[in-house]
Amino acid sequence: MIPRAACLVLILGATWAGVLRSGAPPGLPTAQIIGQRAGFTGAYPRAVLADSQGRLWVASDIGGLYLGDGLRFLKVDLPGPLQGRSDSDVAEDRHGRIWLLSTGGLGTWDRGAWQVDETIKDRELTLRRRSEGIFSQPGGDLLVVASGRAWRIPEGGRPAPIPLPGTDADGDPSLTWQGSQLIANRGGRFWRETAKGWTDLPSLPMGGMEHPQGPLRCDGDGHLYLLTEHHLYHLAPGASAWRPLELALQVDGTRMTRLQDGRIWILQNQQALRILGGVITSLAMPRGFSSYGAEARCLDAEGNLWITRTDLVRIPALGLVLSHVGEGFPPPREVWSVHRDPNGPLWITSEAGVFRQNAEGWREVKGIPVANGLSAGPDGWLYTRSRRHLMRVDPRTLRSETVRIPLRKEGVEIRRGPVIHGRRLWALDPDGQLVAGTWKDGHWDWAWESSPPVPSGSSAFFLGDELGRPWLTFGHRTFCRVAERWEEVPMPDGIQPVDLSFSSAEEGLAAQFAPPAVVALARTATGWKSRRIVSPSELRNIGTLYAIRKDGRGNIWINSDRGVVRLEPGDPPRLHRYGSDLGLPADDTDQAALLPEGTERIWVGTILGLAEIRPGEGSGIPPLTVPSLLEARCGDWVRQAAEPFMSIRHGQGSVVWELGFPGPVRGEGAHFEFREAGGSWATLAGTALQFPTISPGRHTYEVRVVPMLGQPGPIRRLEIRVLPPWYRHPAAYTLWALLLVGTVHLLIRWRLSRLERRNRELSLAVAQATEGLRARERDLELVNRRLYELNDAKNRIIGLAAHDLRNPLSGILLHGELLQEDLQHPEAAKSLGAIRTLGTTMMDLIQRLLDVHAIEVGHAEAPRIDAMDLAAALAGTLERARTAAERKHISLSSGPAPTAWVMGDPAQVAQILDNFLGNAVKFSPAETTITLGLEDAGPCWRAYVKDQGPGLSAEDLSRAFGEYARLSAQPTAGEPSVGLGLSLVKRMAEAMGGVVGVDSVQGHGATFWLDLPKV
Repeated sequence: MIPRAACLVLILGATWAGVLRSGAPPGLPTAQIIGQRAGFTGAYPRAVLADSQGRLWVASDIGGLYLGDGLRFLKVDLPGPLQGRSDSDVAEDRHGRIWLLSTGGLGTWDRGAWQVDETIKDRELTLRRRSEGIFSQPGGDLLVVASGRAWRIPEGGRPAPIPLPGTDADGDPSLTWQGSQLIANRGGRFWRETAKGWTDLPSLPMGGMEHPQGPLRCDGDGHLYLLTEHHLYHLAPGASAWRPLELALQVDGTRMTRLQDGRIWILQNQQALRILGGVITSLAMPRGFSSYGAEARCLDAEGNLWITRTDLVRIPALGLVLSHVGEGFPPPREVWSVHRDPNGPLWITSEAGVFRQNAEGWREVKGIPVANGLSAGPDGWLYTRSRRHLMRVDPRTLRSETVRIPLRKEGVEIRRGPVIHGRRLWALDPDGQLVAGTWKDGHWDWAWESSPPVPSGSSAFFLGDELGRPWLTFGHRTFCRVAERWEEVPMPDGIQPVDLSFSSAEEGLAAQFAPPAVVALARTATGWKSRRIVSPSELRNIGTLYAIRKDGRGNIWINSDRGVVRLEPGDPPRLHRYGSDLGLPADDTDQAALLPEGTERIWVGTILGLAEIRPGEGSGIPPLTVPSLLEARCGDWVRQAAEPFMSIRHGQGSVVWELGFPGPVRGEGAHFEFREAGGSWATLAGTALQFPTISPGRHTYEVRVVPMLGQPGPIRRLEIRVLPPWYRHPAAYTLWALLLVGTVHLLIRWRLSRLERRNRELSLAVAQATEGLRARERDLELVNRRLYELNDAKNRIIGLAAHDLRNPLSGILLHGELLQEDLQHPEAAKSLGAIRTLGTTMMDLIQRLLDVHAIEVGHAEAPRIDAMDLAAALAGTLERARTAAERKHISLSSGPAPTAWVMGDPAQVAQILDNFLGNAVKFSPAETTITLGLEDAGPCWRAYVKDQGPGLSAEDLSRAFGEYARLSAQPTAGEPSVGLGLSLVKRMAEAMGGVVGVDSVQGHGATFWLDLPKV
């Protein structure tokens, strides 16, 4: 919500001393200056227009044209000839067109587009009061007067010049509408336009120092008025002469206008003078309001009076709420009760004491600094409570005195009350005890009276209804004293009432404090009944209730912390709120400070003084209407006073609708809700309905105003037609299709020509390549045949050599063993041992070559796979390698050996394990340990050999099981290594369905393992 315009502070304090002022002063309205906080940055506003959709247009001498809803304004983008010019008047015709008269020309706004006629323009500002302007005829035509000439604008048409009479007279012409006829004035001479031309009217002889000030005016009854420096002249219909009205004019500052109520308005001397039929009535203006140069410009549908001076001023709902605070009134202090005695004077009690208003004005009651509540006693005095003392006031002399209650030695203080009915008086003391007094023989007889016990420290209310019955509420219980006994009254949810109002002994209303609610009470033969008629949800935005009363029409009035609420019966009930935005001194009202008088006046006490609501004055607050549209934007496109339909191109930009409230009064505290048609309502944050992205197609949205109180207003439908991008338009599709077909045709022809040429080139190349490939194929066949022959010869040579070498080596090894057994000389035995070792190594190498050869030629023996004990095979491997390990001083160890039955060839498994353990012994340094063990690897048993040798590098790990792979580690005792063992191991393991692998970190040994499937 845009913050409300800054308010003129019109409440002035006063020091009370006897009679404040002779005569009863009327209440005063408040005024609000519309400034930059509301978006109005112009100066010297000249005209204000409330158009048919409730929007406000303000034309300014300096600053241009503004459009708003009264709470905020947007500056209108004017066309070039009107920019930076002085705007003097603005009007609307019956077709909704807006006409703007300026020194740059006559502008016409029609459905978002401007048209400027630069031949019709106002003169530059030289005099403060001129006769130029735009004047509306009740029938629909407009009249434009500018630069000494006049034009008529017929319905839906363009301006047409009007020939004016009296061209020989002095002064500028002035024209006005009298019904459907034009009245012209020039230099004190007057004419009426008829079908036959201009006819004379009574002239007005003026002295040499007297000249017309501003345009000629006509009120709603057809009376004509002309303002000069010294007089306001009046010509009644059918009269033969002008006569001056009894009116003392403000020197050099009076302006005269006709407003929407048909009256002629003049602002001067802090009064608004209203003239109709030659009769002048006056309204008081806000305190401190300067009427110099002020002109009443517009009376909108809410009754707001818009005034132009050097600034823009709004008097909200003129005459509806009047403030009785400041000089001549009670001081701006909290008012606790309002009372009208049978003799006519009005009484209030407040933080400043007791005050009475009669025909002489307001007077203060001396001796009572603070007062709360006021009741008429049987002795003709008025009784009140002042700082826990019971006091009374003589209404004739305003003498006050303390009433002592002698039930205790020090007297009795009262916390709540008094309540007076007939000759009885009740009050509640600070301890919750009820004291009762009876007026008898010219004095009070006092006694304690039994009542429902009030718990210590509880918040209790002691009230009296219009029938004088005492009511006591505390905690969650409520009691009423009827016929000398207390009856308990059930309340919804046990919430105690803060105030009561009864139209009869059996039926009444109660206001619940918090949460706020209104309860209907009924006394029946079976007891009290209660039902909630206004729930807290209907009183949203209200925190607490203080007082409740009914007026003569059956409307319910409620004091609350957010102003005064009027509830009109109905289904659903209609709620209205009157707050500080309408002229109350403050929004926060008080308990019992509410007094309806008939149907025309409601007295209200607030925390800053007394106010008066006059529901019958002015036009009243109309029902909610649809939200107005102030502006629509999409990308770079901006349109003020937009229509509820927008057609845009997809991708043009974000869509924004700036919404306006139906008026500043109905918009105070309200908000907007929106939804897509048929969807759920959502609260709009702020006043701009925005759609950052929106898909092509037709979209319908609905918006409405939700007031601070009451039901939402009617719905306004907004339609957005989003056209597809230009490249998705049907014509664009046709163009795209033609372009595509032509492009494809050209591409196909170009491609076919290239393909034909390429085909010829490729055919020639293929023929040449084919011939070359055939020649190379023949050469390759010869080479391959030769290679096969060489490979077969190599394999035969290796096989023959291996067999031929194995037999002699076997003999050498046999004879070496026989000689070693018989020789006793150590050196000879050592040499024979070396011969035997070398022969064994050569035999091992030859055996491996034979195995490789058998595998390559496909003669390798297939493994004989059967169930076998892997633990036994591992134990045999350990025993076979023990001698070699002891020779290198290497320890062999084995962990626990569970029974591990696997599927494998025992001979090949032993060969694999011998290879792992032989390599471990070969590459392990002395004084280290080699560990053999078994692990359960899920579906397999794993046999591993773990050494403490140098380990394998990352590169060694990647090629450990390759053929003829020589790793970076070297045997520790110079043993030979050709790199065939691990490759044979891998082939044998895979042939048995097993897996071999190695885990190693360089410098921390290696673990070679074999996985074989379990039985």
